[in-house]
Amino acid sequence: YGERDPEAAAQHARNQAFQRQQKAAQRALESMRATYNARRQQSEQLQEQVRVSVEALEKQRAGNERVLTEISRLEALETPENREDLETLLQLVAVDESLKEQEEAFRGHCKRQRAELKAQIDNFEAQGGLPDEDMARLRMVEETYEAESARLERARQTVALKTQEVHMLKRRVDDVPSRPELAQYERRFVELYEQVATKLDETRRYYTKYNTLTDTHKFLAKEISILNSIYKQYPQLAGNDSQMESFVEQIDGIRKGVQENSSRVQAKLSEDRAKREGLTDTLNKAVERQRLYFQAVRDFEEACAFNDTLLAKAAALGVTPEPSQ
Repeated sequence: YGERDPEAAAQHARNQAFQRQQKAAQRALESMRATYNARRQQSEQLQEQVRVSVEALEKQRAGNERVLTEISRLEALETPENREDLETLLQLVAVDESLKEQEEAFRGHCKRQRAELKAQIDNFEAQGGLPDEDMARLRMVEETYEAESARLERARQTVALKTQEVHMLKRRVDDVPSRPELAQYERRFVELYEQVATKLDETRRYYTKYNTLTDTHKFLAKEISILNSIYKQYPQLAGNDSQMESFVEQIDGIRKGVQENSSRVQAKLSEDRAKREGLTDTLNKAVERQRLYFQAVRDFEEACAFNDTLLAKAAALGVTPEPSQ
């Protein structure tokens, strides 16, 4: 070494120092890369957790909106007849939503616990296996998981039964018509009744007109037959006084029969007119009673509204009205 060039020795020393620095820099770079990869993995895991949380939040919001919409629709359909069923239905819906939330929370907890345990198992396996204490704890965790899974299955069955009951109650509620539907049915029945009554009156007028024309035709036919008989027999009986007298008696009998028929028709007409006048009076009395009834109902509603106003003012002033004796 004494004969080596001092400059070469110095250069060799600088090269070795540079190599040591390069290796140190590479080790630092690899450490920084490992740290960067670990942090990036943590960041990706956090982003995934944030995404899952956002999706769960959106699902929860959608579920809440659906429940609020369904509750509003059910409240619109509420009637005194189905109020008890609606209260039961709302309670079951609340229980169903609570069970769903508990199920989602339990699933998330199980997934996190399972991931943690799996990471611990992988870590222990990489280190050469688990100690007996950890194996016993792992078996206990697996038994707990099996028990909780069975409990979850029972909870799902309960939720399915409750959901079926909710659907049955919904069908029962949908089968009960609401107040607007009943009002619409009433209007349609009134319109149908008015149409039927109008058609019945029209049919009765047609039948009456037909019967009147039939009777008129029958009387005119009889009159024409009598006139034709007189026209044919009168020239033959003009020279025979006895036959003429008999013919005159027949004509007089026909006249009396016509007068009797006319009297009966006039009597029936007078009777029908009297009935019509009586029915008209009854109708006018019924219309008057209906008017008085509507007036009484309107006065009662105004009195109730005035009473409610007085009660509200009394409540605002802190005065408790005494019940009337």
